[in-house]
Amino acid sequence: MLRVLYLSLDPYMRGRMDDRKSYAKLVGIGEVMTGESVCELIASDQAGYAVGDIVLAPTGWRTHATSPGEALRKLDPAMAPITTGLGVLGMPGFTAYAGLNLVGKPKPGDTVVVAAASGPVGSLVGQLAKVAGARAVGIAGGLEKCRLLLEEFRFDAAVDHRAPDFAEKLAAACPNGIDVYFENVGGAVWQAVLPLLNKFARVPQRRAALSRGPFSHHDERCPQRGTGATKRTRPWTRCCSSLACAAATSCNGNTLRTGARIIPRLTHSDMELMARRSAAPSNVSDA
Repeated sequence: MLRVLYLSLDPYMRGRMDDRKSYAKLVGIGEVMTGESVCELIASDQAGYAVGDIVLAPTGWRTHATSPGEALRKLDPAMAPITTGLGVLGMPGFTAYAGLNLVGKPKPGDTVVVAAASGPVGSLVGQLAKVAGARAVGIAGGLEKCRLLLEEFRFDAAVDHRAPDFAEKLAAACPNGIDVYFENVGGAVWQAVLPLLNKFARVPQRRAALSRGPFSHHDERCPQRGTGATKRTRPWTRCCSSLACAAATSCNGNTLRTGARIIPRLTHSDMELMARRSAAPSNVSDA
């Protein structure tokens, strides 16, 4: 038996409440909102778990829950604040770690740009980029968030996407182009990033960004639409996963630097699994 101490509030939850096709089960009317939580065990008949243990569990939004032992992950309060299980040492942290290091693969001297940079995923992406020796450029909405990126998270540059000259400011912040773009939002931000991608740039994406349609224009306007590729249910997947295709020199009015590679359709669970299998941070313990 679990007593919930802290609940997560994550962007993916908005999509779970929409009545449309999704990569995960939708939350129906009257159902408990999905989500992870930090809990205290108040009763247990599972080997390896004792009353008083602090665990991370997929309980959803409720005060108490039961869960099989394999669904739990122990948290060590002596190692870090238990709330980090919902942040830097939890799903947002694994998302940033796996997406950047296993897909983006920044190198010293690279320019790494991340959208929604003041959030739990984006802020860690920028800090990991700095650890890798790359230059971190964050995109956020509003002057206060941009200040936070520069003063608290130590980004090299911050660009306000609400500015009327956002595209120009982003280009000025990336004079050598963009080598890694961590896609979190889609839309107009993606359109401003697209012409700045360097040859062989990497673009890891979070699934939540796809629901906002960053590549919806490819369906009708991509010069490679329907040529030399097997039909798929999402036409943008085939062209955006290989933007280096020979004839794709422009798309939706933006010139591409051929060779950029986009890795689409990564879910939080995809990235967490990748991180665990490869090089998960050593200070994360498993139950």
